[in-house]
Amino acid sequence: MSPNTSQKTFHELARALLEKQIMLTDKLNVLLQREYDVLSLLNVDSLDVLANEKQPIILNIDTLNQHWLSLLELEGATLDVKGIYTFLKTYDSNKSTSIFPLWEKLLTQAKECQRLNTINGATLTLRNQATQQAMSILRGHTPGDSLYDLQGSETPNYAGGRSIAKA
Repeated sequence: MSPNTSQKTFHELARALLEKQIMLTDKLNVLLQREYDVLSLLNVDSLDVLANEKQPIILNIDTLNQHWLSLLELEGATLDVKGIYTFLKTYDSNKSTSIFPLWEKLLTQAKECQRLNTINGATLTLRNQATQQAMSILRGHTPGDSLYDLQGSETPNYAGGRSIAKA
């Protein structure tokens, strides 16, 4: 036990930090799910609103995580997943507390946020690529076809030299 915090103080601070992070991560999961739903509707205005709602939550989670890591460091925990796992299991066992299940719940929710964010990012990327291809066709470019000039720079391959917009 570190001289900087008492056993009771560590337990109270750890529980409060984890519970707050769990609450915020749950909110982030809800927003990411809403974002996924909005992506299917192609509602750009709603996407902007959601992005603005997500930003402060993400910043708050990051700040709380820094406090969490500082608290663990003060108590002598190694600050990697295995070190935190070992520290919290031992702490809960020795002190008859329930910090470890909260930490596990936070990790589970964080993984779900990451999964949803990856799906949403991939969806946005694919939609952007489709839009770029459509714009390329409208400009008279053959999608996916590129030519190279004498310097090796990529140049677009024009289909007939006229865009659909001009036709």
